[in-house]
Amino acid sequence: MITITKNVVDIARDNRGQVFISVLGGLNLLLGLLTIGLFFYTGFIYRPAKIDDKTEFNNFKQRSNVETNSISIYKLERFTLNLYSSQTTPHYLDIEMHFHLLSESEAGSLIDKNKPIIYDRIISIINATTLDEVNSVTGKIILEERIKTAVATAVGRPVVKSVYFAIFTVR
Repeated sequence: MITITKNVVDIARDNRGQVFISVLGGLNLLLGLLTIGLFFYTGFIYRPAKIDDKTEFNNFKQRSNVETNSISIYKLERFTLNLYSSQTTPHYLDIEMHFHLLSESEAGSLIDKNKPIIYDRIISIINATTLDEVNSVTGKIILEERIKTAVATAVGRPVVKSVYFAIFTVR
């Protein structure tokens, strides 16, 4: 009886092994067919949508609600000023500024009308600034804010969004 049970167990093991190998073979065949089908579909059947650059650009502009030509820059001429220093050697600031104006069309003409007042206020602000303030990053940020405020008071309303220093040389 022991031999019969042993033979039945061996036969069951052989059948399970064959079933397992058959299942793995079937899964491998299925995976291979799916891969071939995917390559066939992407190569011969699927066609991506054509993209029109002009339409996409116009859609982008509408979505972002940004005007591409709305930035207006006003350039102030280069000038040199004395800096207050506790040292005996005098120091000078060579400066050229550009104003990034708000999106108003008349902001540039307002600055043109009040240019002497604006230059006078900028000169007063820079002359009151010390050498240490000018050489630090925070001092430049404070200087920018003071200039924006001075231009706003000279013109009568805020017209400068930011101040860019094109030339900023301390001698």
